[in-house]
Amino acid sequence: MTDFIAMLKWLLLGFVATLLLLAVTGRAQNPPSVFATPFAGVTKAAASAPVRQIGQSMHTFKVEFPAEVAPVASLRVRLEGSFDNLAYFQISNEITTTYLLLDGTSIYAFGLAYGVFPYIRVNSLNPTPGGKLMTVRYTGVIVPVVPSALRLSDRYTF
Repeated sequence: MTDFIAMLKWLLLGFVATLLLLAVTGRAQNPPSVFATPFAGVTKAAASAPVRQIGQSMHTFKVEFPAEVAPVASLRVRLEGSFDNLAYFQISNEITTTYLLLDGTSIYAFGLAYGVFPYIRVNSLNPTPGGKLMTVRYTGVIVPVVPSALRLSDRYTF
């Protein structure tokens, strides 16, 4: 009987140790993220400074007009990547219009890109219509990259 109780104690101890190990390693595996606001209250066409890089491979950006109550059109906002910080190329869809949230509280649109680039920036190719104040927020996350083709106006890139 004492052997059985000793065995149960070791099993319980092993179970608790396994749970602790899983909790510690699970917490350490959360992917690091980069959050930035490349543009805050801009009205002119401009390219941002490159956002901080940690090797993120999934990039999202949100174009928003906090002071507006109707959709905004005639925009051209996109993410661009570069390997040398000199020649930039489009890596995301281009935001041309923002939309009104269903509850009527926000005007925004999202863009998305995948790939690892040493330099990434936001580029607004047009000034905002009527001098409306635009904010762009960026989030980058490290995720496994699945190869896919991105169609640009004159070519495909992977």
